[in-house]
Amino acid sequence: MKRILFNIIFWSLSLCAIGQTFDAILLNQQTDIKIIGTRLIKNHVITVQINNRTGEKYTEIDIPYSKLTQVSKVQASITHMAGEVIKKLKTSEIKDRSAISNISLYEDNMIKEFTLKHNVYPYVLSYSYEEYESQFLYIDYWSPVLSRKIPTLKATLTLIFPLNYKIKYTTTGKITEKKDTIENNLVYTWSTDYGGISESEIYSPDADTYYPKVKIVPYNFYFEEKGCFDLYIIYITNYGETRITYSR
Repeated sequence: MKRILFNIIFWSLSLCAIGQTFDAILLNQQTDIKIIGTRLIKNHVITVQINNRTGEKYTEIDIPYSKLTQVSKVQASITHMAGEVIKKLKTSEIKDRSAISNISLYEDNMIKEFTLKHNVYPYVLSYSYEEYESQFLYIDYWSPVLSRKIPTLKATLTLIFPLNYKIKYTTTGKITEKKDTIENNLVYTWSTDYGGISESEIYSPDADTYYPKVKIVPYNFYFEEKGCFDLYIIYITNYGETRITYSR
């Protein structure tokens, strides 16, 4: 019991020390993906510590979706550092808007947005949601970084898919990878963290170059018709829009 109490106190003091340096901290990001037949199901859980008023911009949450990518089960809450829940997101506080413009009457790419914040710092914002796709060209483009200046303490990506299903993937940055077999499924787990970069240097590469990333595509896919990826693919996503670059 004394050891547990010591660990809690040490962890709290460590977060307070980090909080004096950063406006916010991505405490944990967990992404769990399952491939079932032609269906892709993703569950996201994100936990962010807000340390001051400047860090409140990270309480403004945007979740992209479209006809092809459906989003559901959006939940969010705010807790004290001790873990007590002090505020929960109401369904009426979630708004839908176009991801492209504010003047178009109809767009395929949309965003669910909400803001949930508190007036006593620091506090912790946790939110979660589920994505569902019945047809897909890529599995995930995962980079658990809020901002160049904001550290990520822990991030985990888990992918579960049938043994006879083939994937292609690449990793960038410091990534720990594990592979396991459970019944008739393969389970890949990628874990990482990110320390944050306080200042950029002249002529240095873009900060995005340093971010940990995992890019995953199916070797064979069905998207209105069957296809196969035999070439290396780079995905760049922006509010649901996907651009694909092929190279040998």
